[in-house]
Amino acid sequence: MYNDLFTSLVTYISSSKSHNDTLRASVLLALLSTYNKHESANPYQNRLRDFINEDVMQKIIECVGTVARSSRDTYTAIQDDHVEGLLGGVSKMVGGYVPFGLAARLGLSGSKTPTPPPVEDIDEALGKLFYYLPRNISDSRPDPDTAILLMVYEFCHTNKAFSLVFIRSKQSSGNETPFGLYLSLASYLTTQQSRALRATLYARLTLLNLRNLIDDPSLMALLVHEDTKSQIRICRQRQPFLPAVTKERKLLEGILDVCIAGIDHNLRRRLDVEFYSLLLFVPRNLIEDFSWLLFPKSFIITGV
Repeated sequence: MYNDLFTSLVTYISSSKSHNDTLRASVLLALLSTYNKHESANPYQNRLRDFINEDVMQKIIECVGTVARSSRDTYTAIQDDHVEGLLGGVSKMVGGYVPFGLAARLGLSGSKTPTPPPVEDIDEALGKLFYYLPRNISDSRPDPDTAILLMVYEFCHTNKAFSLVFIRSKQSSGNETPFGLYLSLASYLTTQQSRALRATLYARLTLLNLRNLIDDPSLMALLVHEDTKSQIRICRQRQPFLPAVTKERKLLEGILDVCIAGIDHNLRRRLDVEFYSLLLFVPRNLIEDFSWLLFPKSFIITGV
């Protein structure tokens, strides 16, 4: 910590031409800013707090959107949950008794893109997707590039300007903004978090960041603003399925869907209390914030 690399890393990010260069420098900056930050004064935390260069912020945010999209693709490569075929819809109506691979074998999946090899059991396939091989980290899932979520958390936690730019950032392609892609990846992480330790840690990190964002009134106002609306693809790989919404919607709606998906798909006898506390904190705070619209003035929410 004697040699301050912050200026060098920021300069490297601002001059980088490739996504991988921005990603590596951002992850390194995140690791440096988290080193012993609770035991001693970390100079990188102060530098992040005072940082105001929006051009560099935008480059990092675009990198986050790219990583979120590619990491989400590793999930949808196993099971495309976006387009429903005929048998896919029937299987949902009868509780999922029609195997997922059957529609793909009959060519009724409804997808215009080449379908992956059919599988009879999507749970087994996803289990293989998250299988961790210590000798080859590239075979682990979520994608190793997902480590940039640590940078998102550190920047949002220490620098409100970054959070504002992140939420306001517009889509570079299609109808998904970087923050919309971030929420989309969060839904896949929370839905599948019990399958791998890395997925669990990233899911908790994302929920902690969302918790910090909704605690700020000005950021909350942006999350419900019309100008920040985005298309948000929510994970629908496990039952019960959330409704498929393809139109643009407010970011706060996506945050609620992320929490609902996590609550629905991680119930078990040995409940992960810490994880569920994070999931329930977000809707609880939202109810408190908007209780003056939903309940009489004398109603006060307590608990949790």
